[in-house]
Amino acid sequence: MACNVACGTAGKTCNAACVTPPTRSDDDVRCAAYASELGVNEQKRLRVLCLHSFRTNAKILETQLMLRGWLKRLRDSVEFVYLDAPYACSTDEALRQDAAVREYFPTETYGPYREWWNASANGEYARLEATLKHVDDFIVNNGPFDGLLGFSQGAALACSLANLAATGDFPHRFGFVVALSPPPPRDPRLKLLDGASVPTKALFCVHERDLVVPAAATERLCQKFTNATLVRCPGSDHAPPKFSGDSLPLVAAFFAEVLQAPPLPPPPPLSRQSSGQSPKSPKRSLNIAGASHYVKGKNGGLVREAASLDSAEVALLPTLQPVRVVEHRALPTRPDGRPGVERCRIVEPVRGWVSRRCLKSVADLTSEEPSVVVSGGPGPPAL
Repeated sequence: MACNVACGTAGKTCNAACVTPPTRSDDDVRCAAYASELGVNEQKRLRVLCLHSFRTNAKILETQLMLRGWLKRLRDSVEFVYLDAPYACSTDEALRQDAAVREYFPTETYGPYREWWNASANGEYARLEATLKHVDDFIVNNGPFDGLLGFSQGAALACSLANLAATGDFPHRFGFVVALSPPPPRDPRLKLLDGASVPTKALFCVHERDLVVPAAATERLCQKFTNATLVRCPGSDHAPPKFSGDSLPLVAAFFAEVLQAPPLPPPPPLSRQSSGQSPKSPKRSLNIAGASHYVKGKNGGLVREAASLDSAEVALLPTLQPVRVVEHRALPTRPDGRPGVERCRIVEPVRGWVSRRCLKSVADLTSEEPSVVVSGGPGPPAL
């Protein structure tokens, strides 16, 4: 049986390669797995893809949102996932970045500056096609995402993706977009010029005296969204607004509404004009030979040596990993009176115990995971 697991205990042997997920720290992954094991993360937490500004990067945007209070205020309801633009700026290009950015976010600490595109005199964006494919590939491997958040150029990209998705020109759907000081996109391929009407729920935040992107420009873009909230913040700096003061109730109310929103429908077919720009994602092949179940939880499945939750960790199985279950056992009733966690003993691809809530029968794979092509026959029925 094929296996791709991350081992969790020093000195343990495992018959598979250990892999660290690319977008989340080891601590984040393990904490999420603990929560899944105990069944304490059943409340919905939004996953938001974050897109940085021109000639900065993902790490800088994360720092900006942290300093401005977004991460602290929304940590219980939102998981922010950050993506670097595909193009890394040269040394000469980095030196042309604003002096304040270079002082507060030096490349020696934060890594190379990046950009999503570079505009020409006629309004066309160089490297736009590469950027759309880059985002598409990232969502295929790390999505889905409930919504988008962007700052400045990243906000212009977020608005464009929401529009392309709504018109069927991008193969992913988004329930909302948060745009922080976005300039209106000028490239006609993004379809946000005159006459555009975007139905995606949107939150626009702008500083009233922004010296880089005038507030009036952001407001013109906001008017193209038919279900948009505009938050005007005092100040003249070009930065994500502070999550405080008069803007706090409006922003908090927006996310509260989004949390109550119904699930998104599947994406519409790509239009002929754009089918070459951002191809549909290929299906994933999965060999289930000998398996009875697969890991269904997005946080993976944490395997322990024994059924008890305080026993040593053996491995962290990734989502969609096939396993063979040979025994089920319910732990004693919890102190608060809730039923004990149901545990399953597995013998492949590793030996140990995993939470039943993290598993699903391989018989449900084709209906539950339409992007997966199944090969091999299932193993004997679980005991």
